[in-house]
Amino acid sequence: MTRSMNMKHTIAALCFLSIALIPLTGFAGGSFVIKKCRGANGEWYYGDTADRACARSKVIEINNAGIKTKELAAPLTPAQLAKHKKAERKARAQARRDRILLSMYGDAKDITYVRNRKIADIKNLISGENDTLKSLAATLPRLEAQESAEASTDKAAAASTAMVITDTKAQIATHEANIKNDEQAITQVRKQAASDLIRYRKLRGIPQSATATP
Repeated sequence: MTRSMNMKHTIAALCFLSIALIPLTGFAGGSFVIKKCRGANGEWYYGDTADRACARSKVIEINNAGIKTKELAAPLTPAQLAKHKKAERKARAQARRDRILLSMYGDAKDITYVRNRKIADIKNLISGENDTLKSLAATLPRLEAQESAEASTDKAAAASTAMVITDTKAQIATHEANIKNDEQAITQVRKQAASDLIRYRKLRGIPQSATATP
């Protein structure tokens, strides 16, 4: 009976020692990790769940030797996240424009050639607008004189001529606006070509020239 009780005590002691040694083995192996962070109130928090107390803060992980093993950056704020997404969209758009630019032109000189062609086409449009404008401007004084003469002899004819004068003035205004828009288009073509040329040379690794936009 005494021998049986001693055996039970021995087994119980061995089980206790086995359980007690489990965490110590983990510490000695360096697997123990503690998290450390500073909360919004400025206080430091420690523990394996410290990141819960510092949900918006940077979290530092240290091992049982007190050595930092990992650093987790603080999550982005809504404003920072929105800014980050905006930057990503901008970068994707730029990459798409770069692919189009490189696919459109085989050489930097092609950009200048296309620019000159576009400007020449727009100048032809302006020339046509100017010819029409001159014709309308020359007609206007004659119509006004005709309306003045008809005003005392034929009211109906004068009213009809007045409508033609109104229409002529409207056409003159339209052609003047078209010419202004075309001139602005030339400025925009030059600006875009200059930007494309600089970007193209950068993408191709070509030195920038002082005469990038001749």
